[in-house]
Amino acid sequence: MILQRRQTIHTTKNPSECAQIISGSILKGDTNLLSKYEARAQPNQRLRPAFGIDNAFTTDHSERHKEYRNKVGTMLRPDWNMVASAAKRLAKNECPKNLVNLVQSFVLKMTINVLFRHDFPSLDDESISLVASEINDIWIGSKLPRHIVPWSKQDRLHDALRLLVPNRDPLDPQRNAMNFILPAFETMWRIVLRCFIEVRYRGAEETEEWIAALKLFLENPTVRLEDSHEGASEIEKAISIVREALRLYPPTRHIHRHFRFASGSSILAIADIEGLHRDTAIWGFDADCFRPSRWANMRHEPEPFNAWMPFGSSPFLCPAKPDFGPRMIGILVAALVDAFSDVRYELNVRDPRGQKESAKFYGLLRSDRDSYKELFLEKVDRRCR
Repeated sequence: MILQRRQTIHTTKNPSECAQIISGSILKGDTNLLSKYEARAQPNQRLRPAFGIDNAFTTDHSERHKEYRNKVGTMLRPDWNMVASAAKRLAKNECPKNLVNLVQSFVLKMTINVLFRHDFPSLDDESISLVASEINDIWIGSKLPRHIVPWSKQDRLHDALRLLVPNRDPLDPQRNAMNFILPAFETMWRIVLRCFIEVRYRGAEETEEWIAALKLFLENPTVRLEDSHEGASEIEKAISIVREALRLYPPTRHIHRHFRFASGSSILAIADIEGLHRDTAIWGFDADCFRPSRWANMRHEPEPFNAWMPFGSSPFLCPAKPDFGPRMIGILVAALVDAFSDVRYELNVRDPRGQKESAKFYGLLRSDRDSYKELFLEKVDRRCR
C-alpha cells in the first residue's frame, strides 16, 4: 500500500524566500516538479467556479498566460489626463453614504471606464452596486468550497454584467469581463479605501500637506519624479503616499504557490507580503505607522525596495506595477480627497440601532475584505451647531 504524504504549509516573510515562492520554481534549493504556471494556477482554482473565469491567474497553459498578459498590456495605456478629469468629475457627483459602498462603486465605475472605454452614463448605478458588493462577497465565500455558488447560477450578476459590459458574455470563461474586472477592481478598491482614510481621517499632523500634494497630482497626473516641474516636491509626496499605502495595505496580502518535489512531498508555500511589508527589521521601529516621508530617504537604499512587493515579483510581476497601478491608485484617492476634503464631510460609525459617533482609528487599519461596513461619510451643516 502506498501512503500519500499530507501536504504541508510553509509561510515566510523573508524577502528572498517570498521572491522564490512567487517564482514557483525552486524552494529552499529543491526544484518544483510543477511548472511555474501550474504552481500559480492550482491555488487559484477556486476562482474558476466562483467567477467563471479563465485568465493568467487560473491557467496552467503558457500560451494562454501570454495571450492574457498581452491583452492586459493594451488595456493599461489610458490617457491619464482624461482619467484624472473623469475621476474628479465622478467623485464630485458621488453622494455621501456608506463609505465602503461609495468607494466600491466609484472604483468599479472607473475600472470599467478605463478597461473597456465605457462612459459613465452607460454604467447603471444599481448594476454597479450589485457587481461591486457581489464580487467582494463571492471572493470571501470562495475560500470555503461549500460556500461557492456556481457561477452558472449567478443570474442577477450575469444580467448586471451584460448591462455594464454588453460585448462580453459572462458565461464564456475566456470572454467573461470578470477576467479583467476582478484583478483590477477587487484589489484596487481596498487600497483606495484605506489610503483615503489614512490621508483624510486619521488626524495626522501632515493631513493638510498630504491633501495639497494629492490635489496637485490630480491636476498633473502624467508628471514623473524625474521630470522638472514647479511642484515636483509635492508630486513626490503624492507618490510617497501611494507607496506607503501599498506597503501597509498590499493589494494581495498573501501569495500562494503549490510545490511538488521528487521526494514525493508537496508544500503549499505562502509568501506573507503583509508581514514582509511590516517587518521592523526592514522598515524600522515604526513599521506599523503610515509615514509616507520614509520614502524620501530610500532613493539610494535598495533593501526596502527589494522588500516591497505589492505587485508580486518576477516572473509574475503584475503588469500594473511599472505605472498603471500606482498612478491609478493616486488618481482615485486624490479624486476622493478633492471631493470630500471639506470639513463639512464627517466620517461616522453607525451601530446596528442607528446610533452614530465620530469614527476613530487606533493602530493599523483592518485589512479584512469585509471591514469598515459600519462607516458612513456624511455632510454636516456646521452653521447649525
